[in-house]
Amino acid sequence: MPVLDAREHGKLIRQFLKAAREIQEIGLIGDIEHQTLSEIQSRLIKISSPGAGYKQTYPRHGSPWEEAEIQRLIELAGSDSFDVGKFASEYQRRPESVIKYMKKLGLTE
Repeated sequence: MPVLDAREHGKLIRQFLKAAREIQEIGLIGDIEHQTLSEIQSRLIKISSPGAGYKQTYPRHGSPWEEAEIQRLIELAGSDSFDVGKFASEYQRRPESVIKYMKKLGLTE
């Protein structure tokens, strides 16, 4: 990756530093100085817009259900050992979304 001259992006850097300082001043994120940029981004996504981080945690959130996925859900939902969390994790969906879809299919109340 080529090294860029920071002076070319001075305005953007100043805006970033100002925003970081303001976030720290209002106490939006505790211990911000000891967190990585990735941790700060993740935290800001969670607190700024509920649901915005779903795609990061559950990549298939909001995606249409595939026929094979539906058939597998129908197949497993009837068993006593069905684990919604495990199914959701396997298919990268929120457990709440799986339960909602099960209700839609009439598999649960």
